[in-house]
Amino acid sequence: NVEANVTYVLPIIIRNASNDMRRLRFIKPKTNVFQLKYDIVGLIAPGLSISAELIFLCDSLKDYHDSFTVMTEDYKAVIPIDAYAPGSDIQFDPVVKFGVVNVGRAFSKHVEFTNKGTREGTVRISNDVLDVDCQPRAFTLPPNGFQTVRVEYKAREPGQLRAILPVEIVDKGIEHLDISGTAMDQVLDFVLTGTSARASRIDFGSLYHGQQREVSGVIVNNGPKACSFNIRFLANSDEESDDTFGIATPADAGKQQTQQVMSAAPFSGMLQPYSEIKVLFKCRVPKQEDQRGWKKNFDPTKFVSEHQFVALIESEELNQKLHVELSAKAYKPAIDLSGSALNFGDCAVNDRRDIVVTISNLHEPLSIDYSINKVAHFYCNPAAATLQPLQKQDVVFTFEPKQLGKFHNTMTVSLCNGLYSQSIQVTGFASAEGPKRKRVGGPDKTVADFRPTHHFLRADEMEKPPARRRKDRNETQWWEERDMSLTQETSAYALTMEASHMVKAHKDKYNSFIQEMRATRLANSANGSNGKSGKHKLNLKDIDIFYKEDPDIGLDPASGLESPKLELPRQVDPLWLAKPSDDLVSSDSSKIDSARPRAVVHDEIRLVRKKFKAHPTTQAELRECSQSLDASQLMRISAGPKVLNFGQLFVKSVAVRNFSLVNDLNQNILVTLSMDADELHKSTPLSQVIPPGALAGFDITFSSKTLQNFRKTVSYCINGVHNFKFLVAAVVVPVFLSLSRTEIPFHFTDDNLERTVTEQVTVTNAGNAPARFRWRTVGSSFTADPESDVIPAGKSATVNITFAPANGTVKSEEILTLKVEDGEDRSVRCVGHVPETKCAFIERKLDLGVVAV
Repeated sequence: NVEANVTYVLPIIIRNASNDMRRLRFIKPKTNVFQLKYDIVGLIAPGLSISAELIFLCDSLKDYHDSFTVMTEDYKAVIPIDAYAPGSDIQFDPVVKFGVVNVGRAFSKHVEFTNKGTREGTVRISNDVLDVDCQPRAFTLPPNGFQTVRVEYKAREPGQLRAILPVEIVDKGIEHLDISGTAMDQVLDFVLTGTSARASRIDFGSLYHGQQREVSGVIVNNGPKACSFNIRFLANSDEESDDTFGIATPADAGKQQTQQVMSAAPFSGMLQPYSEIKVLFKCRVPKQEDQRGWKKNFDPTKFVSEHQFVALIESEELNQKLHVELSAKAYKPAIDLSGSALNFGDCAVNDRRDIVVTISNLHEPLSIDYSINKVAHFYCNPAAATLQPLQKQDVVFTFEPKQLGKFHNTMTVSLCNGLYSQSIQVTGFASAEGPKRKRVGGPDKTVADFRPTHHFLRADEMEKPPARRRKDRNETQWWEERDMSLTQETSAYALTMEASHMVKAHKDKYNSFIQEMRATRLANSANGSNGKSGKHKLNLKDIDIFYKEDPDIGLDPASGLESPKLELPRQVDPLWLAKPSDDLVSSDSSKIDSARPRAVVHDEIRLVRKKFKAHPTTQAELRECSQSLDASQLMRISAGPKVLNFGQLFVKSVAVRNFSLVNDLNQNILVTLSMDADELHKSTPLSQVIPPGALAGFDITFSSKTLQNFRKTVSYCINGVHNFKFLVAAVVVPVFLSLSRTEIPFHFTDDNLERTVTEQVTVTNAGNAPARFRWRTVGSSFTADPESDVIPAGKSATVNITFAPANGTVKSEEILTLKVEDGEDRSVRCVGHVPETKCAFIERKLDLGVVAV
């Protein structure tokens, strides 16, 4: 950065570093702009030095190159001399190494260009390689400025990459950018356990509602780079989103594990190079409860539900999505019992009665298991078995009383390991005691001797319970048949005859009152009267309030109705806690709604000021922050938003959004963020210990030095075990300023006696960050005020453009350029019109009057 007609002096010291005395000789520079001045000396002792001066003086600005030579008896050194005119000095790293990349996925590197000179410099990058893209390709760097160039490599097929891109620095020459990399076709494979081929379908087969079936498989990483994976389930492939990879919240993961038909464990994780991980796919169809009410004619064998899902195995690093189709058929258990009410009749104590009941499996595609419990005095054999499709099984039910009395109980037939059940009513009585049976034993006994002696009941021997007979209201009542006279035995419990008749008369009185009131009400209704003037009464004999003339169908009127006495329901209030305890929340999937987090609106604009500590410190926090959480606990952690969309941002600007989590658990959790993108490295904090019931916020800060369409996921881990992601999206654009006018005409009005005329233009910044600008003019007729300024985000500024025409100018036209820092230039066309001017003397005679000599 030398200037013309300025003398530059550079001192030079030459030292004898040998152990002998040396004699020095100099060969001076060849050009006259460099002069080497030194004192002539003799021998130079070891360790001593001499001084010289290199002088530079030029009369024109350009680059100068020369050299001078220093020689001794056995040594010669040529020292180059360079003097550069003021200009740009753009420096950058010319080597870009991508290493191993995946085919079909874009990978980027950043190259920083720095101008260390005193003048601005322009850079142009030429690119004819299809798989490589550079943005921006052309830019201008001010003195001490820098620009980051994004080099993107997206391989279309496996192979080696070696590209040399010319980098032209205007007025300086051409340099090169060396780009290298290796593209490999690294993919994930899913293989079922016990097989070797890639699996694209899992058929869980047929199962009953409420049952669970599991199929294990292996996800294999066959490449040299570690990658993450995530599994999510879609009802059909049309719901797939191409721009998100594994975007899920803890509540979504808990719901997937508890309420969805299909699930996987683990549903996310990290695969190391050339490794595999075992994944367990589960299918659990919810249990179908019987509808309450009247029994319907329903055939359970025709109730079939088919479930079709698509398991999407995603890897963001590999830009890959594996589709695995999942299918299952669910049935409702259908068995038939030949008898559901067994009456063994009279059986002596120590004796037995047996009844054979046939259990039939009505389903053709599925087998079913059953088990029957044992109750007092009743049991069956076989008590448990598995029925193949359409198989029938004879079960012997035995009544073996151990004491006298009447016995009535219920035996339960449990199906599908207790998921479903049916009941069998068993009844019997023992009125006598039979002889005790001798215990069989001895070495001479065979298997047949130990077999029980069955006493099967024939159909005509099975006593049916007496049918309920409808009571006749006209028959003699019990108190009219019994002798109501008082005795010593009944005096404490029975009423006297007089008291009994009083009770009956009291009831008859009120029954008659009810009958008369009803007859009056019906008469008034028939006559259209309001009840005040109606005198007609119906015959009481016409009213059959006891339904005596109804046909007898074997039912007692109102025999199954509850008492009309109103009772308030008994309410049992749970213990109130300010923060619900995990022990009070049911882990049953049918009651999982009570474990859901409270409704929280995650506002990405409003930042959470309070931040919690980064690491657990107490023993309780260390224990709680290392625990693995189950599905019901994950559902009580709310996180969001799933997508942080920054929108359009100016290059090199800084924007902050809020990502928040709500901990509705009764324990602390540790949340750790993982920031891999350089654009997000300013985000804080990276970890927080969130107390129970608290809201925590992470300030996600975005800043980019390059123009790009940014879409990347950020991983966060809960308690070091559960990994989740959210998406960060932003569009980085150049700084843009809009002008209210692009062409301004300047006119001098007739009453304007000034030498200049001024017009205004409004500059508006609609972006997210302040914008710096300056005006550049070509001539001197138009000037802008202010010449440079900074406009805050969302604000405007008014600029005065003044036209000062030169003498003799009739029309002047210039282009004023608005130079926007880190943005595109804007221009304003200014046209000035100057009317023709004429001057004339009004008085052609000048009278000076009388003046002194």
